[in-house]
Amino acid sequence: MEFDELKLAWRSLEARIDAEHALTANVLTELKLERARSVLRPLWWLLSTQLTIAIGAVVLLGAFLADYWQVPRFAVPAILLDLVAVMLIASTAGQLRVLSAIDFGNAVVTIQSMLTELAVRRAREVRWQWLLMLPLWTPLAVVVMQGIFGVDLYRWFGARWIAANVVVGVVLTPLVVWLGRRLDNHQHGFGKGLTDDNAGR
Repeated sequence: MEFDELKLAWRSLEARIDAEHALTANVLTELKLERARSVLRPLWWLLSTQLTIAIGAVVLLGAFLADYWQVPRFAVPAILLDLVAVMLIASTAGQLRVLSAIDFGNAVVTIQSMLTELAVRRAREVRWQWLLMLPLWTPLAVVVMQGIFGVDLYRWFGARWIAANVVVGVVLTPLVVWLGRRLDNHQHGFGKGLTDDNAGR
């Protein structure tokens, strides 16, 4: 075999190797993208369910306010809950918008950028859910007991008890955040997930 023929065969072999490397890289990329799709499906269902519940809450709270808008002890907690539900709708809709806009045919860097945006939005929302959980428990109890069971918690326990529960919820919230961060490095599994949510990750 002459030298020129050897060079030609070598170049042909290099081209085949490069093509195989490119094909392997494409296959690996597709596998990663398919994994990303499968991981994001439960999130899509979770966000869709969350949006449905939030819209339902706004409708029910609107009906409650229509009956009790002239009674401040019921109207104020209902308005507070309604505002939180509306904020949840806006946040969830924003996350679904980003999730639906992800095109897995785009460049990996573009997909990663959108996934990062989605992760940041999700972390912020989950953290606020944890922060509001304790302070909103009492208003929720007032509205649910009156709206569903016709039980006035103010008459059963008194306004001072209601106010004390709200104050305790507000005071305990930063304590829960501090405790979550303190335990962050010592948690695993489910506990680790809770502290990560608390910390806004």
